[in-house]
Amino acid sequence: MLTDIFADRYKDLPIWSKFGDAERRLMTQIYNLIKEVYPYWRDGKENAPNVAKYKELHDQLANELGRKELAPRYYSYTQKNAFGTDMPVSGWYSYEYC
Repeated sequence: MLTDIFADRYKDLPIWSKFGDAERRLMTQIYNLIKEVYPYWRDGKENAPNVAKYKELHDQLANELGRKELAPRYYSYTQKNAFGTDMPVSGWYSYEYC
């Protein structure tokens, strides 16, 4: 049985002493590299084998952090249509977005 999580196990071990522009750029580059190696979309459709990889990565990271999701995947809001009527809008963000 898992009794601790990654975040607790290494909470006293800082990854960076500060998180600024250089670190943010590094994280962006890493994410863009992942997207190049494992493209989420192919020919305008989700690439099923890679979607499974993104989901697995998401689920493992969320589990290590003791969360159900890294970020809320479901969204819901109202938006006015062309006639000025409020219309409900809802859906799910892809794992690429999370």
